[in-house]
Amino acid sequence: MKETPIINQRETVSHLWKRGVRDALTLAKKSDRCALGRIITNDKYLTCAEITTKLQSKVEIFTRTINCKLNKLGYHSKLPKTVSLLSEKHRLARVE
Repeated sequence: MKETPIINQRETVSHLWKRGVRDALTLAKKSDRCALGRIITNDKYLTCAEITTKLQSKVEIFTRTINCKLNKLGYHSKLPKTVSLLSEKHRLARVE
């Protein structure tokens, strides 16, 4: 299990400390969320499996866990709604 670089950990803790977070347990939980948030903001089209693959080098984690964490953070997957093109009859109706 590979750990995150110390510089990244320091930046995250420093950022949270400036915002008034002082509890060690809260710092640990928020830094995990920050790391996940950074991955999502860089590429919002990644699947949970791809995120898991990226994090496997740092932490042993499962795809299902990533999915649950993202849902708790407010990220939900949605497919775009398919809309059919206008037919000739519909085009004529729009002109009138």
